[in-house]
Parts: sequence; structure tokens; C-alpha cells
Amino acid sequence: MAETLNRAVDSIGMDPTVALAQRSEAVKRVVDIKERLANYRSMYRGGTASPYDQLRKAFIARLVSELRNSAEGKISETRLDSEAHASDEYKKWLEHHLARQRDMHLLEAELEQAEQDVAEWDRYIDIVRTLLHWSASEMRMTQ
Repeated sequence: MAETLNRAVDSIGMDPTVALAQRSEAVKRVVDIKERLANYRSMYRGGTASPYDQLRKAFIARLVSELRNSAEGKISETRLDSEAHASDEYKKWLEHHLARQRDMHLLEAELEQAEQDVAEWDRYIDIVRTLLHWSASEMRMTQ
């Protein structure tokens, strides 16, 4: 039986324990990526306030203040400076937002690849199980 089993394992090129270890690593990678994605998504929902989120809030507050002042006829002398500063802050926030969005898309692509890796290891392990079952059946028939 050991000889038939060894032939079956040799025919597919890898020890089943190695395949199980590789699958385990792939699953850990999927879990890690999902955790990182969850962290990014919580940041998008305001779960974690980053400095750029604070800049965005400051920009919005300053914009609301300027709108109120202009509605009341109070145009400040430093309005142009204020708008330029707010615009710079908004540009920083927008750059950060786009970088986070790009990072999320990259993580989602990485997650998809990791899940495909797990599926490939599952198929491989199923093949090994089938071969081992076939080898065991063949051994019983020859006895």
C-alpha cells in the first residue's frame, strides 16, 4: 500500500502535507487582507479620524462660515487668503482620499487573487484525496 500511495503522491508532484500547509498560508493571507480592508472601510465611514478627515471638516466649516458671511454682506478682507488656504487643505484631503481609494482597490484585487489561490489549493487537495482513495481501493481489490 505504501508503494501505491507513494506513486500516487509522486504522480501529482507534491506531498499532501505540503499542500495543506500551503492552503493554510493562503487562508491566513485572505484573513489578513480582509482585516486590512475592514480597517480601510471603517476609515471611510468615519470610524477613525485621520488628520485629513480633520482637514476636510475644517475646510467645510470654513466654507460654511464664508457662505454665512457673504450672505450677511460681511465679506472679510482675508477672504482670498482664506479661500486659497482652504483650497490647499482640500487638495491635500482629496489626494489622501484618492490614495486611500486606490489602496482599497489594490487590496480588493489582492483579496481576489488570494481567494483564487485558496480555491486552487482546495482543488489540488481534492485531487490528492481522490488519488489516495483510488489507491486504497486498488489495494483492497488486489488483496
